[in-house]
Amino acid sequence: MIETYRQRLIMDRSPFGTDPEHWWHTSRYALEVFAECLFSLQLGRLPATGGAGLDLRRSYSTPRERDQAALHCIHAARTLFGVISEVLCEVFPAPRDSRRLAQVLTDLHTVLHRSLEKPAIELLSTLHNQRELSREVHDRIGNHTSLALRQLELLEVMLRRGAGEKGLEHEERIGHLKRTLIETMNSTRDLVDGLRSDSDAPHELKSALLGYLAAADVSHPVVHVHVDDDVDCVIAAMGMGDALFLMVRECLRNMLAHADASVATVDVGIEGRNVVARVQDNGVGFEPHLRSGNGLRSLYERAGLLDGSVKLISSPGSGTQITITVPFLGGSHGEPGV
Repeated sequence: MIETYRQRLIMDRSPFGTDPEHWWHTSRYALEVFAECLFSLQLGRLPATGGAGLDLRRSYSTPRERDQAALHCIHAARTLFGVISEVLCEVFPAPRDSRRLAQVLTDLHTVLHRSLEKPAIELLSTLHNQRELSREVHDRIGNHTSLALRQLELLEVMLRRGAGEKGLEHEERIGHLKRTLIETMNSTRDLVDGLRSDSDAPHELKSALLGYLAAADVSHPVVHVHVDDDVDCVIAAMGMGDALFLMVRECLRNMLAHADASVATVDVGIEGRNVVARVQDNGVGFEPHLRSGNGLRSLYERAGLLDGSVKLISSPGSGTQITITVPFLGGSHGEPGV
């Protein structure tokens, strides 16, 4: 079974199978999962002290490599589920064993889900810390620096009204302070942009959305994702890649949580001078005027920051379509003052 597992990882070109160091940890992980399945077979429950963990090696140096490592973890766990499931189906081929087989498969799913919690928490913790630092830098340094600069400009106007030798001397000093503050603002903006780029911005919108669906382990409904070739270039040039990803992701999250759909589509393209994203499902639908949760409010707020709009069409039994329209130019991108 262990060798079958490695061969499938190698066929999929997963570093968990091809890299010797990765495989050493992954094989130990597979044996621990298998041991927990044996415990379930013998006693009908999982061990209270179980804790197989998939080791996310710290070999990545860029956000893209970090995201790829997380996806490799998910893929390795799903591959192991397939290998062990096949063995269990051979052990319990008779219809009378279906109840026991279902119980063990449920326990196996629990073990694998639990094994991904640690790497997921570590990644989320890193992203959360970067976002928190970004907000702190922006709110505490950027806004205060901007306010100080405005106060200096007002003082400069007042001193010009009382021109004289002292006034010129003060104006020179104020000019020096203004230049220092402007340099501080520029450095703050660069730092905020860098932190947000590292923690949030997807390099490719389609890859980011597929990564979200994979992380959510979505097998139902079937979600079709299409992103026009020009979209990534446009949203990167406009600096709105992160915001667009978060808005589409929020639409998908709401759909997965409430729609009870069998099929959903995501279509993102360029229409005129706008980026347009449509998320549609064939689910139960709802009355828009009767629902106004935090997710929908956040969606409208993010679109507004980009001078964009959100159109929601839904009714009970007729599915839901959400259209997000964002112009190429416009919006403060949520960064007033810096």
